[in-house]
Order: sequence, then C-alpha cells, then structure tokens
Amino acid sequence: MKLNNQSFKMGQDNTNTANAGLSINLPLFVPSVYRAMSMTKTDIELAVEKSRASKQDLVNQVSKAYYQLMLAQDSYNVLQGSYKVAEDNYNVVKAKFEQGSVSEFDKISAEVQMRSIKPNLISAENAITLAKLQLRVLMGITVNVDIKINDNLTNYENCCFRQSTIRRTSGIE
Repeated sequence: MKLNNQSFKMGQDNTNTANAGLSINLPLFVPSVYRAMSMTKTDIELAVEKSRASKQDLVNQVSKAYYQLMLAQDSYNVLQGSYKVAEDNYNVVKAKFEQGSVSEFDKISAEVQMRSIKPNLISAENAITLAKLQLRVLMGITVNVDIKINDNLTNYENCCFRQSTIRRTSGIE
C-alpha cells in the first residue's frame, strides 16, 4: 500500500488481506414513529367523522328545504283563498254599488282590500319558486325537472301529534 510516497507491506506471504464490516441498527422503540402512526389513525377517524357530519348536514339542509317548500305552498294556498274571498266580496259590493245600496267608499274599500292581497300572493308564488330551486340544488336535480309535493304541513302536524300522543300514552318522553 502506498500513502504519501511511502510504501507499506501488509499481510504475509504476498497475500491480500480483506477486511469487511457490517453494522445494522434496528431500534426497538421509536416514539416519533408510533406518534406519527397514532396521528395518522386519528386523522383517518377525523376524516370519517367529517364525512359523516357532512352527510348529516346535507340531509338536514334537504329536510329544511322540503319543509320550506311545504310552508311556501301552504302560505300560497291560504293567500290564494284569501284573495278569492276578497275578490268575491269586491264583486258583491260592486254589484250593490251599481244598484245603489252601498256607497262608493265601500266599493273602493273592498277594491283596496282585494288589491292589497295581490303583492303577498305574488311574493308567496316567488317563495315557492325559490324553495323549489333550493331543493333542486341540494338534491342535484336539473332545472328542467319539476318538483311537485303532494304533502302539506297539516299532514306533518297530524303525524307529529300522533307520535307525541303515542309516546305519552306509552310513557316514552
């Protein structure tokens, strides 16, 4: 072997000597690895819980939109009935005015009453359109699909009332 212009002889009888070494370190306990593994498990559980919460939130939003649509439809039906009554009342008062049995003031009052309901009726109709749109968006339904609900809040009230009566009579509260 030569090192810095100096020569050294190693080994005996002009044979080569080889030396090899192998070192393996295997830790039996590494806290950082176990901490990372437990954090990963916690992260997975957190992601699963967030997914479950997201599904529940969507169900909640769809339910609210459904009940909002039922409320808008019921409100529209009530206002439509109210408008019909006011219109019938106006027609009766107008006929009586033409016969001379009521004053012009009564005729104008009936007409104002009838016309004052009209904006609320239009507003309720718009509320139905918006509630349907919101329900479509939440359910992922396209605009060209029309939503018709054959249910109303009275049926829901009766259903809830029956359930609460059953719970009270059976002792469940």
